[in-house]
Amino acid sequence: MAPFDNGRVNTDQARHVAKGLPVVFSPDGSALVVDAGTFGTTLRRVVLPDDLSQASVEPLPSAPVSTDLRLRLQGQWSEEAGLRVAFRDTGRAETLRVWRADAETTRSVWTPPSSEQSSTTDLPRWAPRLAPDGSRRLAVWTRRCYEGGGFPCTRSRYTLWHVNPPTGEATPVARTGGGGAEEAAFTPTGSRLVLLVRREGDTAVHLSAER
Repeated sequence: MAPFDNGRVNTDQARHVAKGLPVVFSPDGSALVVDAGTFGTTLRRVVLPDDLSQASVEPLPSAPVSTDLRLRLQGQWSEEAGLRVAFRDTGRAETLRVWRADAETTRSVWTPPSSEQSSTTDLPRWAPRLAPDGSRRLAVWTRRCYEGGGFPCTRSRYTLWHVNPPTGEATPVARTGGGGAEEAAFTPTGSRLVLLVRREGDTAVHLSAER
């Protein structure tokens, strides 16, 4: 962790606070959840006081994730919904699941069509993205390979889905082919999606319509 002032990171004041990959900040920025183990099996809460040298690490119950593919956890922490972590259960036909840290419960929210479950490891940002409220909206890229089969795929189509976890309803929001789907994230209000898409060497940012 390091102060960020006037567009610059103050590396002289950087402090080591924990080992692991960042998952999500608390709403007020006073804590951080990190994946301190392998493939989401060891989650930790890092408490961040003003004096970062006094940061402390607390154990958290870990999301019950599958470990047969590299996993990038995506979390959302809101005052209303608490801490949620979304992940693809690659051991269950890439079923999307949401885990509640406070209740230590997990539930399936959606399974992509079988035709859209090809070569997940080719997706740079294939972890599902949660909306800011942490519960009612979720976005995820899927990839359908037409030629090449596995890795690399010579012809494919990426589809961005908008999923409603309480109902399991999924709607395709955008499709792109001949390039790649780099990223998708909700705006702070959760009403729009920001998409980062590659086409023929160029990268473009797109903003979806209000939902």
